[in-house]
Amino acid sequence: MTQSIIDEALEECRSAGIRNILALRGDPPREEYKDPVADSSSKHTPAEEEEFVWAVDLVKYIRRKHGDYFCVGVAGYPEGHADESHPEAGKQNVERDLPYLAEKMKAGADFIMTQLTYDADAYSRYEKRLREYVDEGSKAEIFKTIPIIPGLMPIQSYQIVRRITKLSHAKIPEDISARIEAVKNDDEQVKQVGVDIISELVDKIRDLPQPTDLPRGLHFYTLNLEKSVAYILERCGLLPLPQGQDSPPTSDDSDVAIDGTDMPAQPATTSTQSTDKSQRQFRRRASSNNAQPHNRVIVDRTKSPPVPENSEDTIQAPSLATRHSVADPGSGVPASKATRSQNLLISEGQGSLGREATWDDFPNGRWGPSDSPAFGEIDGYGPSLKVGPITARKLWGYPKSKEDITTLFRRHVNNDLHSVPWSDDVDADAPSNTGEGALRAETEVIKKELSALIEKDYWTLASQPAVDGVRSDHPVFGWGPKGEGFVFQKAFVEFFCPRDAWPAVKQKLIDASEEDFSWMAVDHNGTFESTDTVSDSRKANGRGASSKRTPGTSGVNAVTWGVFRGKEIATPTIIEAESFRAWADEAYSIWAEWRRCFPRGSEEEKCLERCRQDVVLVNVVGQSDWNSAEVKLVFQAPENTSYTYDSWAPEVHYFEQYQKWYFIYTADVDPDHPSPTQDMLCDYTCPAVNHRMFVLEGSGPDIWESEYTMKAELNTYDQFAIDGTYFQHADKLYHIYSCWYTNQTSWPAMLTAYWILAPFRRAETKLTCVVSDPWTVSSPLSDRLIISKPDQPWEKTPYGRTINDRLSSNEAPQQLTNPNTNQTFVIYSAARSDNRNYCLGLIELVGDDPMDINSWNKNTAGCVFYENPAEEAYGVGHASFTQSPDGSEWWIVYHGMEDYIEGWTARTIRTQQFTWDETTGWPVFPRPGYGPYVVPSGQES
Repeated sequence: MTQSIIDEALEECRSAGIRNILALRGDPPREEYKDPVADSSSKHTPAEEEEFVWAVDLVKYIRRKHGDYFCVGVAGYPEGHADESHPEAGKQNVERDLPYLAEKMKAGADFIMTQLTYDADAYSRYEKRLREYVDEGSKAEIFKTIPIIPGLMPIQSYQIVRRITKLSHAKIPEDISARIEAVKNDDEQVKQVGVDIISELVDKIRDLPQPTDLPRGLHFYTLNLEKSVAYILERCGLLPLPQGQDSPPTSDDSDVAIDGTDMPAQPATTSTQSTDKSQRQFRRRASSNNAQPHNRVIVDRTKSPPVPENSEDTIQAPSLATRHSVADPGSGVPASKATRSQNLLISEGQGSLGREATWDDFPNGRWGPSDSPAFGEIDGYGPSLKVGPITARKLWGYPKSKEDITTLFRRHVNNDLHSVPWSDDVDADAPSNTGEGALRAETEVIKKELSALIEKDYWTLASQPAVDGVRSDHPVFGWGPKGEGFVFQKAFVEFFCPRDAWPAVKQKLIDASEEDFSWMAVDHNGTFESTDTVSDSRKANGRGASSKRTPGTSGVNAVTWGVFRGKEIATPTIIEAESFRAWADEAYSIWAEWRRCFPRGSEEEKCLERCRQDVVLVNVVGQSDWNSAEVKLVFQAPENTSYTYDSWAPEVHYFEQYQKWYFIYTADVDPDHPSPTQDMLCDYTCPAVNHRMFVLEGSGPDIWESEYTMKAELNTYDQFAIDGTYFQHADKLYHIYSCWYTNQTSWPAMLTAYWILAPFRRAETKLTCVVSDPWTVSSPLSDRLIISKPDQPWEKTPYGRTINDRLSSNEAPQQLTNPNTNQTFVIYSAARSDNRNYCLGLIELVGDDPMDINSWNKNTAGCVFYENPAEEAYGVGHASFTQSPDGSEWWIVYHGMEDYIEGWTARTIRTQQFTWDETTGWPVFPRPGYGPYVVPSGQES
């Protein structure tokens, strides 16, 4: 960094009244600062310009140029310094660092501020070593009375602490690591445990020996997140009462922590504040400024910058001076006094103003709102390469072609490479080819789709699958208060698209409904396009929006949100135009940083520059989900019919010979309230006694466009009937449903079968015949066959009930045929549907005639699909079966419940993949759960 830049920065600090300077070497300077020719506005000739390579160069220059005006601090490293010379974790060495730190002290440093630490023992050893250190040259104990300020970073989230400690190589002691790991899936618990950990660390540090009359200081790395710090300050009693105040029964004073006598004297030329009152205002805790629940005065008047002492030139106030001038007494101070309690409540996120600071609840860096104080990369490093040239070449090799870049992204998504240059978490120590990458577990759900994109040279930077209301304690998707809410996600993907492929991709996005996708794109020149800009263009041309949805003018799209008990909806992840454009600048700058890891003119440098110019950064959000899917009303039953109420268990079937779709379902003449005469005839209560089976007929071959009308009541001999399905065998069609022994018997319910006069035609066998219809029953009541009744312990409620058959049932039959062996099964539900014991049973057709009881073999070994308490999946049943879009997989669709106490109202629909047993030919169902599961093969995410 050149002398001109340093001079300008220091003069800005003087003009703004800033007297404390932390002199750091920082990262190696970027190429744009390495200009051998002085800027035209510089006061120095090229020969006079100084290069600042090390922190000690900066300390010496500040002292030579500004004397003792500035209080200069330098960095200390309790666990040793790690940089490009020693980038690997564990290679730091405090003893190697000490001579360099001593040199900075002798150059004029006033205090040491340490890098963050979580290891109290390591910090204690470091401070003790400094106090005892004797400089070889001067033989002086140069650190004996120097202020040493430990750096402490509150633990804001599991991901942040992992990233920070990897980048800084700070060690987390095993006991602290275990405490964090135990709650890592609950962000709120992580912050609470983090407050405990840092509070304990503060107490240990305060107990360390300290030179006489040397106050103990602490430095908190807040990352613009103040709530945890506020809790720590209160927990540790770090906010003493103002001078003259005895106790805080009502704490009616604002945050004046230390009176003016403890402050260093301020030169008269740099401050117009001389009274104790004004000094106390100056020491007001910064995190409370402009946060009081009162009206505030933002600007009093314009101040003229002071003229530094001993300056021969008249210094004109630079532009920054007007933006950072010292506050006048009224600036930023509440119009009326706030109490300390109010200040702390706000900082801790309580009260109406505190709750507004939602960025502090679930900080999420660049995925948060762009106007948040915590917006951006919240590891303190910023969106950059995060490693130097040596480490970059070690991690990502020497790319010389587009194929080499594709290989890196392929390895990354396959977990063979820990990170790519744009990754949030770049670990220089991560071993290669171990299969232990940094991808989150949820990425496994969409790994196949991401791989397909990468093979097209679409290099993916960020993504997530859609999630619809999983519990907040879910091991993969969960976050927030554990077990106290549900979380949701929209699917999205962000990727670099080849410039020559972008027009076709963009056209597909434009052609799609805005209700399905929203998108944004930026190229390296900053050209921005989005769903909104296209929609605005259509409106300007009189074409109107492309869908019913009106794009938001703000361009904000919440893609992750959570609903928690007693809290407002939290939205930790949003995608908005402003933040995306800011990120695009950084994303393209990372290409430039990576390029500069190689010699100018090399194949690698040229390749990376070509890639930077030849890609477009694209972000696509999937807007569609089950909750916003288009809904079609199939049929509205009229009043005063035998099917007006309680429509249950609909199934839709396509009959090729009619080129129509048919719904078969059950309904009731009354809302499950039979007359007293009917009810008294039942052995038990029988509210559903009047349920019967009905058939709706569609108007054509298109299931969505068809109109449906009532065709007929399916004859069930005027007896209770529910959950009917069509069963196809050979060239005949059968009806299998659940019923009672007689019309008034009530429970138990059992499965019966009879023949419908409707031979059918299957494409694979080319069978044809004259048919009647699928709603006419040809069998008399005497031919009705009971193929199963609830005679097994697991078919009764409660399990093994022997007193009577109440709440025992066989219902919801469904045909399932093994495509490999042609074995045919009826999978049915047993026990009771509002109960945790609800499960699936199996009957196999082993003969040729479904109307012969000897053709059926019932599995009596137990349920084939049943509750899984480990996943809190209960009452699983009423299943149907389907195949993946490409026909290679079989899936079960069923309902279940998490809270079995709530019964029927707690049921939700789920789906999981199942397989076939190669020996028995039976279906092999998984244990019910909540995923994550890979999407069905052939289905677009």
